[in-house]
Amino acid sequence: MRKKCKILIALGSCACSGGVPALANLCTTQELFEKVYRGSKTTDTDGIPNQEIPPLTDRVYAVSEVVPVDVKLPGCPTTPEMVAGALTALLEGKPFPLPSKSVCDECPTIREKKATSTLKRRLEAAEFTPGRPLKEMRCLMEQGILCDGPATRSGCGGSAGTPRCIRAYMPCEGCFGPLSDTANPMVDMMGALSSIGLDPKQIPDRSATFNRFAGAGRLRPAPRR
Repeated sequence: MRKKCKILIALGSCACSGGVPALANLCTTQELFEKVYRGSKTTDTDGIPNQEIPPLTDRVYAVSEVVPVDVKLPGCPTTPEMVAGALTALLEGKPFPLPSKSVCDECPTIREKKATSTLKRRLEAAEFTPGRPLKEMRCLMEQGILCDGPATRSGCGGSAGTPRCIRAYMPCEGCFGPLSDTANPMVDMMGALSSIGLDPKQIPDRSATFNRFAGAGRLRPAPRR
């Protein structure tokens, strides 16, 4: 495809940074086979499928790790505004820079830079008044609900501006990927948690949690103890 097209766009989190499938990079291919086809209680133990299907690669890759990419449009899914803006810019011969801010920079909730509780389960209900403006709700992270906003690129709100998950009174999942290609979401998130008095060590699977949508170039199998 790279040889046949003038411009190649990576569309969505999976293409840009591996997406959720890249969590598989925490295991070896053999470990995945063993779990899926032999080790699961709900699976009839059998051989590995090999008829008319391509073999798995050694890990999950982002498109840009394999071939040069001209434009990356992150998101799960990306926004219509971002797609239209990128196509318009390309047709006009202009560059299309991605937002450089974080989700927190576009979040209207109240922040006092101090947590009100320890970390809660991610799906516990936030404290807010239904129907009232988001600017009257306390920051979800400060409420103890893990939110990936500090380490996630902004832009998911589209023309509305306010991030999509926050509009639904839910924490950011991180689907727009890291703040830049060189950013480390785990380091950024651990710093954000510590800055408001929360203990990152409460999260048992930090590497997977903080790289949920960005594991293509970052996650590798952990050393076995």
